[in-house]
Amino acid sequence: MLTPSEVVEKYHLTVPRYTSYPTHPSWKNDVSASSVLDVVREENPKEISLYIHLPFCEDLCTYCGCNTRITKNHAVEEVYIYFLLKEAALYSLLLKEATVKELHFGGGTPTFFSPQNLAKLMNGLSKLFKLSSTGYSLECHPAHTDKEHLEVLKKVGFTRVSIGVQDTSAQVLKAINRKQNTEQVRGLVTWANELGYDVNFDLVYGLPFQKAQNIIDSIELVKELKPGRIAWYSYAHVPWKKPGQRGYSEVNLPHAVQKMEMWNQLSEGLKAIGYMAIGFDHFALPKDSLYRAFENRKLYRNFMGYTEFHTDALIGLGASSISEFKGAFWQNEKKNENYYALLKEGNLPIVNGHIITPKEQEIKAKIMNVLCYMHTPVEADFEARLSTDKRELLNELLNDKMIALKGDKLAVTEEGRAFMRLAACFLDAEFELNTAELRFSSSI
Repeated sequence: MLTPSEVVEKYHLTVPRYTSYPTHPSWKNDVSASSVLDVVREENPKEISLYIHLPFCEDLCTYCGCNTRITKNHAVEEVYIYFLLKEAALYSLLLKEATVKELHFGGGTPTFFSPQNLAKLMNGLSKLFKLSSTGYSLECHPAHTDKEHLEVLKKVGFTRVSIGVQDTSAQVLKAINRKQNTEQVRGLVTWANELGYDVNFDLVYGLPFQKAQNIIDSIELVKELKPGRIAWYSYAHVPWKKPGQRGYSEVNLPHAVQKMEMWNQLSEGLKAIGYMAIGFDHFALPKDSLYRAFENRKLYRNFMGYTEFHTDALIGLGASSISEFKGAFWQNEKKNENYYALLKEGNLPIVNGHIITPKEQEIKAKIMNVLCYMHTPVEADFEARLSTDKRELLNELLNDKMIALKGDKLAVTEEGRAFMRLAACFLDAEFELNTAELRFSSSI
């Protein structure tokens, strides 16, 4: 078996995260507001997911790669809700028969908004869409979520909270400007449990000043508080895209070998206390609905991560949100002011997208199989069609028993779980290893 340093030497590469296929940098930008309406009409989805992007934060967490707007002016809440509901109304005209099976508030910091304004937003959405009674979730910042938030949202149907723990170390949290502490996490979990919420934890590895002991401390907190599921993300250091990450030097970051050791450490630690690995960055207790979806082969991965809901379409509302239909992806304008301006004119605030070809749909399905279930069928000439660089990488992974290729089946082994995205890249017709340096994040 390879040591962490040997693994890093061979497989520390830059590859897509595969939250979509084709990946975002490969989109052809061949989507317009009018073509989106055509897609919605043509596909006429019966079950949909709604992602609501609420971008505001009082402080910038410098590790974050999301689209945010930093402000302490809470007067922005009502303006944003007004335009978000205008956007929702444009879609609802075409989706009167569709049922919303999944709804998620992401950010930003969704609980930047007052409990009353979040309830107002939900009331507006309920008038525009046919909402199911389950499947509502939101992201929570421990320092910006109080019990009233949870009480009000519970009354309007929310059942799951994803708590941004990230790390337990005061030094690490200070470095990334995450103004919270472990007692706030404990308090939020206590309220959530009292009100009957399911609880997720978000953790990050590879953060500045993070060490092995921090991973042990995170495992101990998980053991104490027992969230149903855990998202375990790799920090992506992309200061050319996110200038806030220039607040610390690369010498303050764990190097690749340390990141590999952290991944192994947390993975084994979570398994030891009863969590099951799902994909390459999620874990869940056997009783959690995400694990049941995995067992029943109903798991899916989209821009929000792994989900038990594979609906006919995902509609993203709000600045920078991304929508996913069978035949197309599209993304909204990122700047709030431009987002508002387009909606004032009665237009969907779309700025880029991609029409998915039938061939790309086939590839997307195979990548989804790998990311969700660690295997997929492939064509008999699969290996022969790879570029020289990809074929050499494939052979290295096969020799090291990180993946297996038997007949018409490509599979990721347990040893290769951390590098599942490398297996997916062999299916990606657009991706080449020698062109990825500044477009994607590290495989580790």
